[in-house]
Amino acid sequence: MLLNYSVKGYKVFYDKVEFSMIADNYIKKNRENLIKNVANKFDLVKSAFIYGANNTGKTCFLESLHFFINLIKSEQIILEKYDKNIFYNRKDDLEFKIDFSDGDDIYSYEITFSKERIKQEIFIKNNEVLLNREKPDRELTKILELIGENNEKLYLFRLSQKHKKSVETFLNFLNKFEFLNNSTNFDVSEILDNNSFNEINSLIKNFDFSIDTLIDATDIVNEIKKEQKIDEEILEKLRLFVKYNFKNFSEEIPFGIIDSTGTKKTTKFIYTFLNAIKNNKILIIDEIESSLHTLVTKALIAYYNSHDNTNSQLIATSHDLLLLDDKYLLRKDQIWFIHKDNEGNYLYSLSDFKENSENDTRGNVMIKYLKGLFGALPEPKWFDD
Repeated sequence: MLLNYSVKGYKVFYDKVEFSMIADNYIKKNRENLIKNVANKFDLVKSAFIYGANNTGKTCFLESLHFFINLIKSEQIILEKYDKNIFYNRKDDLEFKIDFSDGDDIYSYEITFSKERIKQEIFIKNNEVLLNREKPDRELTKILELIGENNEKLYLFRLSQKHKKSVETFLNFLNKFEFLNNSTNFDVSEILDNNSFNEINSLIKNFDFSIDTLIDATDIVNEIKKEQKIDEEILEKLRLFVKYNFKNFSEEIPFGIIDSTGTKKTTKFIYTFLNAIKNNKILIIDEIESSLHTLVTKALIAYYNSHDNTNSQLIATSHDLLLLDDKYLLRKDQIWFIHKDNEGNYLYSLSDFKENSENDTRGNVMIKYLKGLFGALPEPKWFDD
């Protein structure tokens, strides 16, 4: 499970910003939105949503996480090509840190590097330092003497055999992240070859009253393949049909032909959410509400926060302010803001505003936000006057 993440020096983030999925225990409402007693220590929120004006860093924050994960997986940094903060000079550093849990164990990894070299790596398990790049232990020193030091290679992957399991745990954790874009494109096989096809079918019918059912036409397509030479890509799309009922008229057509952008995106989210919940993934979505009606977005979020989800997490950006005023949908510690001014960028949670904590009955967060009480607002000025 993701506990905390921080970044400094990536693109627009001149200063360090910190983000947390650890729940605020002073908030007693919406307890079903929590994953409880993680590592026998924390309650975590199942989902978190980041608000803010355009061009303040919401997308950039998600990108930084993606960049950091790919950096670790590549096992090295090509220092000449890494993404610098556009407001930094070439001498400044990039810093990333992530805390996560695995079973009863708590891990922490942080890295600092510049254009010239990796300056520091620290890897910790349950308060035991497994790696300190600046001060390598005896075993790592011996390894470096044999294979040589390297300014671009991560020493995380050069740890001795006794720490290999911890490194594998870290990589397994990073592999749980799944980044979604706003495209409505998806492979038909992701629905049809999914063990949850019946569940997906049921949920889609609930979201769209015109859809009677999804139809698996794989057997028909296989027969066509035997008789005719047709483009494989076209045949793949013909594996999935949808049956529409409207005014006592019924029609079966290939899925996606007349379906709205919102219907296709909802379908993509449904099977992605189901897969994430069943495989304990961490979903990252930019502008979750794009092409969706507010009530559909609320339904998807409510499902993700429900008892069906026991170990999956979601981080998303949003501009849908109506989500803020549903007191049964999100806790205060699930709502985050990014604010930018001439001094820098700031990332903070609604629960940081303690004077509004439990005596606030909700239903007026959107009004307070639009009045500027939480910052993170645009100030458009179209005309001089």
